[in-house]
Amino acid sequence: MEKIRIYILMLVFLCASFSVVAQSDIPGMKNLKLNKELHTSFMDFYKHHVRSKAKIKKGNYYLKINQILGIHNFDYNKDDFEDVMIEFSVIPSNSDYGAFNIAVLFKNAKSKYVYIAHLKPNEVSFREYANSIFYFYGEVHSFTEGMTLEKYVLHVDRFVRQ
Repeated sequence: MEKIRIYILMLVFLCASFSVVAQSDIPGMKNLKLNKELHTSFMDFYKHHVRSKAKIKKGNYYLKINQILGIHNFDYNKDDFEDVMIEFSVIPSNSDYGAFNIAVLFKNAKSKYVYIAHLKPNEVSFREYANSIFYFYGEVHSFTEGMTLEKYVLHVDRFVRQ
C-alpha cells in the first residue's frame, strides 16, 4: 500500500514538472511571470474560460497557450490604477494548426487583478485605448487582404464591436 502511495506521489510530481516546463517554453510567458498576481489571474482565466471550454471533436483535446503576444498597461476605468490587456494565441493540444488570438482585460484592484472580459479579435492586435474605445489594428487574411481597424467598447463586462 505504501509503494502505491509513493508511485502516485511520483506521478503527480512528474506531471506537475512537465506542466511547468511546458509553460516556461511559451514565448512571452517569462514577462508575464514577472508580475505574480497578474500571472495567477491570467492562468485562472485560461483554465476557466479557455481550456475548459474547448470543443470536443474527434478525440479529446484542449486549447493550449501558444504565445503571449502582448501585455498592455492603461487605466481604462479612470481609477488611477494601471489595468492590463493581455493578448495571447492558443492552438489545439493535438495540432499546430487552427491557432487563434484572445485578448483579455484585467482590472487592477490594488495589485489584485480581476478578470473583466475577453474577446477573440479577427487577426488583429491591440493598438490603444482612447475615449472609451479599444482599438485593434492589423492585416486580415481573406479574399481582399489589407489592413483593418476593429473598435470595441466595454458594455456590462462584455466587449461589443462598433
